[in-house]
Amino acid sequence: MYGQTLAIHIPYLASDNKMEAVDRSLRAREECINMLKYHLERTQRRMKQWADKSRVDRVFEVGDLVYVMLQPYRQHSVALTTS
Repeated sequence: MYGQTLAIHIPYLASDNKMEAVDRSLRAREECINMLKYHLERTQRRMKQWADKSRVDRVFEVGDLVYVMLQPYRQHSVALTTS
């Protein structure tokens, strides 16, 4: 994102590691990553539910007359200048 390369996450597989501290640390890291993924997905579901509450599915046919509100989408990048 924003020009950065995506970090590759290789999950830790439990093995016969001679360094118990390293093994514990990597297991704790995997638990944290799994917990973060769970909470992120839960939050995304909650946000989608709130967005879908106010969403209305409308179907238009060719030739229907509709009003389009453009005020919130006013372009701010090109300012009118007075010389």
